[in-house]
Amino acid sequence: MSVPHLPVRGKILQARDPFVHAGGGGAVAAGVLAELGAEVDFYCALGQDADGHAAAAQLEHRGVRVHVAWREQATRRAITFLEPSGERTIVTLGDRLEPHGADDLEWDRLKDTGSVYFTAGDAAALRLANA
Repeated sequence: MSVPHLPVRGKILQARDPFVHAGGGGAVAAGVLAELGAEVDFYCALGQDADGHAAAAQLEHRGVRVHVAWREQATRRAITFLEPSGERTIVTLGDRLEPHGADDLEWDRLKDTGSVYFTAGDAAALRLANA
């Protein structure tokens, strides 16, 4: 959402242009690459909740092949404040969820990829991404 400046302690700040969108570095990169015509497989962990399902659906709608490890925890949310200068400040809500190598995902698809952008996962997931 757009703000004229960052919130000041004890004050109320009016924001403009709020929106809800699947986020995080990996999700943003995956969505943009898919929109540019690339074949994109995105491996992630999301909460088994409305936010998680909405995020997966948004990415799929943008052309991303999403591989989700569903978790019982809530999907992490964030509020991003964007100043007129372009500076952003992010406040996260909830724990970061990440895929694990032990998750039942289509890891074999990574064997024939030209590149991998890794932002989250355990050591086993990184080994699979590097295979």
